[in-house]
Amino acid sequence: MIGVALAAALAAATPARLPPVDHCRGDAAFSHFRAELEDAVSRKDPAALRRLAADDISSSFGGDGGWDEFASAWGLGDPRTIRLWIELRDAMALGCARTEAGGRVFPGMFEGLGDEIDPFDLLVARPGAALRASPDKAAPVQARLDWTVTSILENLGPGHWVKVQVPGGPSGWLETDLTISPIGYRLVSELRDGRWRITAFVAGD
Repeated sequence: MIGVALAAALAAATPARLPPVDHCRGDAAFSHFRAELEDAVSRKDPAALRRLAADDISSSFGGDGGWDEFASAWGLGDPRTIRLWIELRDAMALGCARTEAGGRVFPGMFEGLGDEIDPFDLLVARPGAALRASPDKAAPVQARLDWTVTSILENLGPGHWVKVQVPGGPSGWLETDLTISPIGYRLVSELRDGRWRITAFVAGD
């Protein structure tokens, strides 16, 4: 369980809210790449995605990388596969930022947070998320949150509830589906031989 010290550190190191940002406009080549990527995702087109991927694309922090490993990890041989497209769509909906190395990353909201906060202890509440008095949809609402930065106090496991502290505000319970984590899936792209390519789609830290 995380104590009051973490909440104080979080309040000092991060903004109170982290809405999506988009700092990737103004680059014609990247805008073209982005439009092609959005089209591939909307059509759920593995072949189009392959054309946009680097040969050494990473799907995890282990392994050798490469398209075959990526396709195997996401089950792209099965036409019923939908999870990849959902994760890509959700990441891209949360804005874009430039990385220190000159690449681009979706979502962009967490880029530049610094090293003061452990990303495993931070969650952002989606707009309208109900902070409840107990882990129950019928429990009283303590507050309605809006891209609010919170620190984790207790986690009941994936797909359930998480107890959080709003720095300088109340504590309570959030449904995990209404939160965004900095260690969730992120898409990284870089210039390769003058063309933008997807170099990683990974989760974790």
